Amino acid sequence: MKKWVDYQLKHQLKNWDWANRIWHKGNLSDELSEAFGRIKKGYLDGTLKSWYENVFLNKDYIARTAASTGGDVSENDFRTWLLEYPKLMVNHGHHYIKEFGEDHEFIYNTVTEKFNLKPETVAIRIQVEEPGEYFVVHMDRHRYKVWNVDDEEVIYEKVRDQHAQDIFIMFMDDQQMGQMFNFGTMAINWKQGDVFSWEHQSIPHCTANVGYHANFIMVITGEPKER
Repeated sequence: MKKWVDYQLKHQLKNWDWANRIWHKGNLSDELSEAFGRIKKGYLDGTLKSWYENVFLNKDYIARTAASTGGDVSENDFRTWLLEYPKLMVNHGHHYIKEFGEDHEFIYNTVTEKFNLKPETVAIRIQVEEPGEYFVVHMDRHRYKVWNVDDEEVIYEKVRDQHAQDIFIMFMDDQQMGQMFNFGTMAINWKQGDVFSWEHQSIPHCTANVGYHANFIMVITGEPKER
């Protein structure tokens, strides 16, 4: 994976001014804390669907990653680079939630309005980082296009270029000991409902949980109505 990050830093990075490309976008705890509670309960008692995945090993992710290089890095190259540090991949992954029960529509409407996003482009997932799980250093620079995966056509039509969408993370609980989220070498601190955004094409980031409480992170993507 280090070779992939090195490739990104050399060929894809657009801006090294990381400290000024990370933004605190407010706090939505007042609006969403009750919904957070219901979602966490649904995850713990199994009434909300969730699954565990290392997205780096997903065929779709590999295809999008290779596409972002314009042919410089093949899918096989990327697969090989994933195995550079096998111990680092042991617990690399999260549990994911994409359906939020009775709060689903309310959450979508709230974040769409708050961040002035085009509703048809908004996607939301919750990444549950259990104790001992993490997401290694990476940058989000996928190219969205049409290609075939196992002879099935896959169309990415929500994003027309690498800079069209914004990414937001929202923390569903106060930060606990052992929970961390880094942009470059800078660690952030958070309270429940805090929202951050960043220039995702340029800033390596990572997250880890070496504490004793699950970390619920809501990830929101969407195109702004205006820049």
